Amino acid sequence: MAKGRRARITVGLLLALLAAQMLLAAAFGARKDGFDIDELFTYGLANSFGSGYIDAMEGRWTSGERFMEQLTVGTHAHEYLHIYDKQREDVHPPLYYLLMHAVCSVFRTPQVNKWTGIALNLACFALTQIALFMLGCRLLTRSFAPAPEALLPVAVYGFGAGAITGVVFIRMYALMTLWAVLLALALVVLWQQGQTHANLFALKAALIGGFLTQYYFVILAFMLCAAYFIAKLAARRAREAWRFAGSCFFALALAVAMFPWSLEQIFAGRKGRAAFEQAGSLRLGDLRAWSARMFGMMNDEQFSGMLAVLLLLAALLLAFALLRKRAIPRAQGVGVSLAALAASMGYLAVVAGISPYKVDRYVLCIYPLVATGTLLLLGGAAKAAGLRRGLALAAAVMLALDASAVAGGKVNYLFEGKRQYEAVCAEYAGLPCVLLGSNDMTENLLELAQFDDVCTLNKDDWALVTPKLHELSGYDPARGFVLMQRYEDEAVLSQIVEACGAQGAQLLYRHQLAAYLVR
Repeated sequence: MAKGRRARITVGLLLALLAAQMLLAAAFGARKDGFDIDELFTYGLANSFGSGYIDAMEGRWTSGERFMEQLTVGTHAHEYLHIYDKQREDVHPPLYYLLMHAVCSVFRTPQVNKWTGIALNLACFALTQIALFMLGCRLLTRSFAPAPEALLPVAVYGFGAGAITGVVFIRMYALMTLWAVLLALALVVLWQQGQTHANLFALKAALIGGFLTQYYFVILAFMLCAAYFIAKLAARRAREAWRFAGSCFFALALAVAMFPWSLEQIFAGRKGRAAFEQAGSLRLGDLRAWSARMFGMMNDEQFSGMLAVLLLLAALLLAFALLRKRAIPRAQGVGVSLAALAASMGYLAVVAGISPYKVDRYVLCIYPLVATGTLLLLGGAAKAAGLRRGLALAAAVMLALDASAVAGGKVNYLFEGKRQYEAVCAEYAGLPCVLLGSNDMTENLLELAQFDDVCTLNKDDWALVTPKLHELSGYDPARGFVLMQRYEDEAVLSQIVEACGAQGAQLLYRHQLAAYLVR
């Protein structure tokens, strides 16, 4: 088959594969019923013209629509300088929020729309897959010529539950994953083609983009770049190693110049201080437990719990090949795979030690690197051991594990069933709503937004409920009101019912808080 035709067929297969994966991710996106609290912070920080954090209007009556206005663009579309400036009050850099604001400004909706966030993540996913295909081509053929075998890393990662989780979780981690793969690609190209100005520019762009997306990216970048630096020193190319290090530090300095508040957020911000304090008091036993927990999440989501088995099998096959004095095929990228796996595991261990929560979102960025590294390592080991179609066999096994993880419900952040709480609130929208616990209301904003009249109070201010109700001219005690308690207390509930002269309180639902119909 002519090379041109082979390349066109490969690109066509890549597009078909990508379309199938995006449709699968979109299908899971359609099942997403609710939002994590951090996802609502995403909409607030990306769209609100005021503060990115919700103004509870404590002690005052307001329309529930006002909460929705704090999460949507409204009349303040394309206010990028404001969104950039507002990130000083957050704990993350601004790039992702600027992109979210752009998407929400184009597709303006009066309600929070999950598809704006999912659409941005799908775009990041598509670019990640294209970059992963290019990385596969470089590792397998040492060129950018479209190679059919480079489709296998794209398939293995993209059909995994972890990849789908990254799409449906509306935070910056899909974008961070893109920068991780682009950095890995830049490093491989630098190694293979040399440190040309263009290649060093690509390296700097990946480093800056990742830094301006999530500060944890610096940890992964350090691990990957350290592997490259050490390999250059081991190859007795010290001049190239130090030139590379200079480029990395220049990129870091430029990224800081682009968002100067980053240093304050990292070293003096609440999340930064907490991370350093946690690292300072870290015990080895805790690190082992937390690393095992986060490794287990990655293992379940992307490998259906079989990653350790796959790596052990690869090690046994390599040992067999060495005993038989067979050559390890360098074109399979075995050495690069080992470096990527080591860097990824180092990143996982550091993040496990300093992250405030031991959740999968912080390690989603290494899933494509670990999946590709495992595939190429296992495939290369199988080929070295004498299995001619070793890479294809490894991919078939890993795709079966992908299917098992997806079918086994390992895709996270769907929150199926949450929409029913909004429906209940919409049913009682004409009644006043009083919330006790305004200090922790963000996760229930979409429920509160259903009501015409909302008053939020401190959790201890239950005695103010009756006076506040009587402030409303249209309040009818016979119809009652909806009471939401963030911290359930039966004694407080009884006192409120008695003070209002109501007959009782009917529990409507429990979701973070307890919602009662009091009449």
